[in-house]
Amino acid sequence: MRINWHSRIREQMIWEQQTFTKRLILAGAAFAIFSCLFNSTGLSAQGNAPTRTHASDEVAPNNESQTVLHITTRLVLVDVHVSGPSGTPIQGLSKNDFEVIENGIRQSINSFDEHSPKIDQSDTPHLDFDLPAHTFVNLEPAPSKGPLCVILFDQLNTPVDSQMWAHGEILRFLRNKDAGTQVAIFVLADRLAMLQGFTADSRRLIAAMNSPAGNAKLTAWGGASDLSPDSKGIPSYLSNDPAIIARRVHAAQQTLDAFADMGQFLAAAPGRKNLLWFSQSFQSMQLPTSDDSDIAGALQQQTDGATSKMQQGILSGRDSSTITAGSNSFGRMSESAVNYEVLAAQVRKVSTELAVSQTAVYPIDTHGLAADPAFSAGGSPTSLTSGGDPVFVKNSNNWNQTLDATQATMKEIAQATGGEAFVNTNNLARAAARAVDEGSYYYTLAYSPANAKFDGSLRGIHVSLRKLDSGQNYHLSYRSAYYADDPDVVAPVSARRDALEAALVDGAPDAQSILFKVQIDPEGPVKPASPVSPQANAQAPKAKEKDNSAGESVPDKVQTYSLRFAITARQLMLTTAADGRYHGILDIAVAAYAADGRRLGGSKQHLEAAMPPLVLDKASEEGFFHRMSVDVPVDAARMRVVVRDPASGRVGSVEIALPL
Repeated sequence: MRINWHSRIREQMIWEQQTFTKRLILAGAAFAIFSCLFNSTGLSAQGNAPTRTHASDEVAPNNESQTVLHITTRLVLVDVHVSGPSGTPIQGLSKNDFEVIENGIRQSINSFDEHSPKIDQSDTPHLDFDLPAHTFVNLEPAPSKGPLCVILFDQLNTPVDSQMWAHGEILRFLRNKDAGTQVAIFVLADRLAMLQGFTADSRRLIAAMNSPAGNAKLTAWGGASDLSPDSKGIPSYLSNDPAIIARRVHAAQQTLDAFADMGQFLAAAPGRKNLLWFSQSFQSMQLPTSDDSDIAGALQQQTDGATSKMQQGILSGRDSSTITAGSNSFGRMSESAVNYEVLAAQVRKVSTELAVSQTAVYPIDTHGLAADPAFSAGGSPTSLTSGGDPVFVKNSNNWNQTLDATQATMKEIAQATGGEAFVNTNNLARAAARAVDEGSYYYTLAYSPANAKFDGSLRGIHVSLRKLDSGQNYHLSYRSAYYADDPDVVAPVSARRDALEAALVDGAPDAQSILFKVQIDPEGPVKPASPVSPQANAQAPKAKEKDNSAGESVPDKVQTYSLRFAITARQLMLTTAADGRYHGILDIAVAAYAADGRRLGGSKQHLEAAMPPLVLDKASEEGFFHRMSVDVPVDAARMRVVVRDPASGRVGSVEIALPL
């Protein structure tokens, strides 16, 4: 049931300063009433919400043996972008227009949805009024629309000069993006870091990119272009130098780990995500496609099912002995079977995480319009080898071969995830805008595979359109393969199953199924944390050594914050009982995070209410009011506040920058 908040928000939750102040004063009486009606239990961040057993939930004793049958059904989601000959997205198609084949077997489409910016635009009102100091609501400056967008600024695999250019282009994209597009920004340097969680506010995004962490920098293992030739004219991509090989392998492992982490992060939010990968080297990401599933199937038949781990690893990364240089990278990245197998296992994990999180990758090459260095002043054809090809010709051939390989890899990444690669352009901002636009028009197809076994095999997906108009040439982009792993093994993260935990994830988009207001104020001075508190134990290091003769340690400090909530009763699912009262449940959770994303503890409360009709009427007009206090470490950079109605499953969340 969809609620028309456009009118209701004005009547009940406009929260202008004078109204808010007045209600907080008047809330004293109401809060006293509700404090008696609510039974709250405070929990640490490591605790679990208390469970309740109702009479209707009790099971009568039964001495007879019972057989319980558990059935797990996998539902494969495929996002398909359809475009015409000119690249224009094709809209208005139906389920019957599509055909899905998995490993040669036609599948039955269980559900079908069309997506576009207009269809997906939120009807939640936007924040078009000023709030008092320290007052927050889970509304964006503009209604969100389209899929979530992720920017990955890859400094590990990009030289500094190209980083500076890409940085400026990302800023230009953020200044001109659609007001409703929610964006998160990550930087991959010596480690993966989130600069800004999901928000549609361009000011916050631009400030994050302009922060010291967003500036161009050298990295320990990256920073050298794979296209730059050495003194012998050999690009580092083709070099057999052990130091360069070690750098490539380490950078590849770090890149794959970063994508796996982002996949887990993005899995907490529903729906499609478009990941814009600004980089100059994409050689570590050979993701499996439907072609690989055909090869894997053939090999398994030849070996009677006894495919070795080594063979599976090489298939995941493609065997360089049978595939050309333009479509393979692992053969040059490592000289040992051990590295093959390690990287192949990481590729499999990345592929699974991106599939589970419905993430399409859009590689954007920061080379821009790359110029062949062999034809620069330093590479003029004055130096010739006796009886052989000119040196500059060899350099040019090496350079073009490597550039072709890089661009081929980009296209394979896009093909494997349902995105598009952008090469040979200096207008990276326009490429990013085009990626966001194209990624906003798609169809989501869901099917239960005819082969329901969780055997870990690589399954190829082929999606086609049944004949619509004679002579029409349509292009389809979609994820073309997945691993048939047990969902309980692939996605054990609680955030993927629990809406409250998903909303608590650092950087997640604000949930708006429940709209609420919270006023947060410091309560008293900074104080030492209790040694047994989760806030003290969550920090690393747990104590900072103080340099003095006594060798004393400085205990961790915390700031107590007072949180005052206002939530309209009409948003909650209430039930009536024989006593004539209206019963409701509300969960409230707070989590604090350090600048590097470490969770520093928090608090949870489980509230239960039993209200007579008159109290409910008052709560419907003026809202519920609740107050809680939470201790937050002084080095916390942000706080997430979540409200959930367990009866309906609806959730509201907001993220607040600290300190206030």
